[in-house]
Order: sequence, then structure tokens, then C-alpha cells
Amino acid sequence: MTRGILIAGNDSPLLNALGAEAGNRVDQYAAALLPGGGGAAKHSDRKRAALPWSLGSPISTRTLIVSAENRLSQINEAIFVCAPPSLCKSPGDLELRDIEAIVNEQIKAWLWLIREQFLYFSRQGAGTLAFVAPEPAPQKQRKGGSADLLGPTAAAAFRAFASGVLASPRDDALKVLGFTVKDALLKDNEARIAAWIFKAMEETSPKHGGVWRRYSKFSFMNTLKSPLRFLPF
Repeated sequence: MTRGILIAGNDSPLLNALGAEAGNRVDQYAAALLPGGGGAAKHSDRKRAALPWSLGSPISTRTLIVSAENRLSQINEAIFVCAPPSLCKSPGDLELRDIEAIVNEQIKAWLWLIREQFLYFSRQGAGTLAFVAPEPAPQKQRKGGSADLLGPTAAAAFRAFASGVLASPRDDALKVLGFTVKDALLKDNEARIAAWIFKAMEETSPKHGGVWRRYSKFSFMNTLKSPLRFLPF
């Protein structure tokens, strides 16, 4: 049976690396992109079936799942990558449209998509739902510059909702996993992180899901011979 893989998230090097890793396993995978993500490499991916997604519409989100199923015959694995864009402004300079954009495109869109995908897998009776949430570096008070007000806010909302899904009851055949990596380890390690994530998805049983796993500089080698590290998030 052909393996149906849906990857959704902010257009970023990590999402592209996950797409490349998916391409090593299947002839075609489906992808839906959110804006932002920080310097995504511009390249053509012939194995990527790009799907439209109107981020401000729950109906469009439901249509996205249907479109992915039509392209892939069925969805067996869904990987959601949260890497929201930065918005560095003084709080007094923050405009209403900035807040509306981050809430609609980087928070609401995720809640709708996670809900629809969870319902899809529940109806199907099986599936793997993976959350990927890089850990941003702690922010400090800045002199002469503005902190990122909205990117960490959106990332925290995704992480909190995903943690709730990880802790929720589910069918025995439904696998739910969480993956995280510190921002300092992310750059130039995207391909290794993607391989580590796919290896964990393939080897973890549903009863051992429901937890966050953190990538470290030893993770890629350690997964070849030992269990992954669990995090109590």
C-alpha cells in the first residue's frame, strides 16, 4: 500500500528537509504552507504536491484534508511544523492588523487543522500525527531594538494545544508524537533532524506515543542503537 504523507507548516528549511526525507520514502507527498518560517531555501521539489490553504477559513482547512486524501488515496502520516515568523516591534507600534494576522494565520489555522486531522485519523482508525515545534531562544531585554512579540506567542499556542492532544485519549492504532529542538541546534542540521523524526515515527508504537522528544547533538547517532529521550511536557 502506498504511504500517504501530509506535511504542513511554515515554509522553512526544516519543513523542506522533512519534505526531502518524505521524498526518499514515497513517490509523492502533499504539502500545505503557512507564511513565514525564516529563510526557506528556494528550490523545486517534484515530489511535493502543493495544496492551497486559505488560513482564515475552517472550511478551507477541511477542504485541505480532503484534497490531500484525493492526491494520496489516504493520509497515513501528518507532520505539522510550527516555525512562525518574527515580528519585532515596540508594543506601542503594534497595529491591529499585525495581531489579526498572527491570530488568524499562525494560531487559528493550526487549531482548525489539528482538529480536522485528528478527526480524520479517528474515522480511519489509524494514523500517525507528529508535531514539530522548535524551541526559540529565550528573549532578553534589548537596548536599541525591539523584541519579537508575536512569533513566540504563536509558537507557545501551538505547543500548548499540541501538548493537550498528546495527553488526550485516542484509538489504540492512532500514534501521536511530539518533536522539539533547540534553536541553536537547528541551523545546518535540518536534514539530520528530519531523518531522526522519520525514524522515530516509523519505530515508535502507538502505546509509546503521547510524549515530546528533544533532539540533541547525539540524537541522530543514538537513535541507531537506543530509545529516544522522552520529555515531560
